[in-house]
Amino acid sequence: MRRFPPARHATPLLAAIGCAAAAAACGGSSVEPKAPKAPTSANDASNEPKRDRPAILYDLGDVAPDVARQNFERLTPTWTACYDKGHTANATLGGSLTFTLRTNHDGSVKWAYLKDADLGDREVERCVLDSVRASNWGAPVDAKEGEIRGKTIGWTNDEDEPVSVDSGRVTPALSRAHGGVMACRRKAGANGKIRATFYVGPKGKPLSVGFAVDDASGEAAADCLHDVLMGLTYVNPSQQVTKTTVELP
Repeated sequence: MRRFPPARHATPLLAAIGCAAAAAACGGSSVEPKAPKAPTSANDASNEPKRDRPAILYDLGDVAPDVARQNFERLTPTWTACYDKGHTANATLGGSLTFTLRTNHDGSVKWAYLKDADLGDREVERCVLDSVRASNWGAPVDAKEGEIRGKTIGWTNDEDEPVSVDSGRVTPALSRAHGGVMACRRKAGANGKIRATFYVGPKGKPLSVGFAVDDASGEAAADCLHDVLMGLTYVNPSQQVTKTTVELP
């Protein structure tokens, strides 16, 4: 099994004391003092304090790149441990997760969800997203909120791959669970697309299921959907683990 770690997205002042300032000591003649500068207007732009950030912030900007990079490096071992636990339960587990996150101005996470995913394990997904949400991503760059539009991590399993099958293997069972799926959607207010990836063992027992969603409301429905779909029996007449992805109603 090969694992691919997450991709990685004064000059000193000099003072001089002139003889003109102390004519008697230097033995020279006194120097006529310069006229004082006229006071500047309170509206003079040269008197305004310098600002490190613009006075008006954009509503949405990027997460500071250095903070994001440091977090990715720090979280990589956690993400690997998340996957290892799932792989122990399902030896055929492999695939990728692409998360999107939005941060508040203080760097805390407003929401995070999986825009793309074909790993197919909700437990691993939750483990990864929980670590992302628990991290601080720093103040966004010249903005009120920060965003990472897509960070992909993944693991390739070369030792024991599942058999890819078409969605017809799972749609009969899904039709029977239509009411449960719609109830999960309504509870979370999830109206966007939700794609589920299944691993099904011999005799139709589901080993795991994971989700890719269009927005944060879809992520809010994922745990409920997991419970519904893991309670079904699917079609798998073979003696091998099968894997398929299907869009949910």
